[in-house]
Amino acid sequence: MKAGFAKIDITPRVGVELCGYGAYLNRHSTVVHDPLSARAMAMQVDDGPVTILIACDVIGIAPTTTAAVRSRLASTLGIAPANVMITCSHTHSGPAPGLYTGWGETDIPYIATLPQRLTTAAITAVERLQPARLSHAITPCTGMGYNREYDVRPSLAECLQPGWQPAKPELTDTVAHAMRIDSTDGRPLGFISYFGCHPVIGGSRNTEIHGDFAGLATNRLEAEFGDGVVGLFLQGAQGDINSCSVHHGPEESIRALDILSDRYADAIRVGLQAASPVDVQTIAGVQHQETFCVQAVERAAIESMLAEKRSHFDSLDLTDLRRQHDHDLHLDLVYIHGLETILGRADRGESQDITTELHGLRIGPISLLGSGFEIFQAIRNEAIEEMQSEIPLVVTFANTSTGYAVDRDTTVRGGYAASQVPYMLRHLPFAAIHDELVAALRRLDRALT
Repeated sequence: MKAGFAKIDITPRVGVELCGYGAYLNRHSTVVHDPLSARAMAMQVDDGPVTILIACDVIGIAPTTTAAVRSRLASTLGIAPANVMITCSHTHSGPAPGLYTGWGETDIPYIATLPQRLTTAAITAVERLQPARLSHAITPCTGMGYNREYDVRPSLAECLQPGWQPAKPELTDTVAHAMRIDSTDGRPLGFISYFGCHPVIGGSRNTEIHGDFAGLATNRLEAEFGDGVVGLFLQGAQGDINSCSVHHGPEESIRALDILSDRYADAIRVGLQAASPVDVQTIAGVQHQETFCVQAVERAAIESMLAEKRSHFDSLDLTDLRRQHDHDLHLDLVYIHGLETILGRADRGESQDITTELHGLRIGPISLLGSGFEIFQAIRNEAIEEMQSEIPLVVTFANTSTGYAVDRDTTVRGGYAASQVPYMLRHLPFAAIHDELVAALRRLDRALT
């Protein structure tokens, strides 16, 4: 095995609107608490194809950005698109990616320059390829989050206490995966951590730029290693898992951010120290295009919903300028735009179903099973039960952002993830995403093995 690492700054300029927590919040950044980075790992076995894994401290990535990076790497280095995976931590304290209606205004210069910066990191990582060995550990990682669909949000005082656990820890990630990559003479080159939890510690009133718990913990571990060691964070099944501290004021959020970042760093540090060597004889990538069905909704019902939203919007008292920050007004605008897009698709005779990429990377016994979905824990747990890979890791926010993949119960119950976010992404709610995604992830695993 050969490996090479590189890191590049992707912190936006102060003043850009931060993405997450709600529609049209006008949450413009005021300071950089911690810089945002894109970190690239290049891999190769013998003289086989080079594979690139890029991890970014942003909320998500547009498929156009992924396509641009893949195109540049194909033309400059001859790397196939199936061998380039771009993942995101999903921090809510970074810039908008140009994907979500209302959830943060896109800074056009930032998005325009992002492909070149990611490509530069990848090329530098390739230039640094050298003989290496991979070690892996599964390490306890508790006290980070709670299941927001099936558990009660703890108080800030509770969750910041040492040893805190959610009431239902079994509905969250309780372990993390830590991977260390060393040169053949034992010198550390880089590391990877994998864990599933929404990075939402910052809170909706936070205006500081940072990578949330994942970004801060990775920065701290890199500093401890020193000598240019680069760490990548891969986001797991976090669709229904919030960080235990969420929706607090700026001062409380920053205090919680430091505590929980240390908590995560402590867990990964233990894993990196305990990691055991694994045999890497194969590195491979596989791309699948998968179609997921949306709910069958009659055109008349969509038109009725649109009329209702427009009527409600028109009835609001907008003479008070403070209504510019009204929650209902903002959501009406999101729904109106989404419903109009859906009707336009119907007028053009286009399918309403969602076709998206699932992307797998195999690194020896480890399979990264990536998609743009925010996957619920129950889906991940069911999918990996019958996988052939020795160490299957379901990775979210890979190459795009596709919305929530909710479990069966949440599909029936509805709510924010199941019913509201689809309109934010301009499509109808999914019909049977749980079963369809489980089957698709298993197909992807079989193709890698």
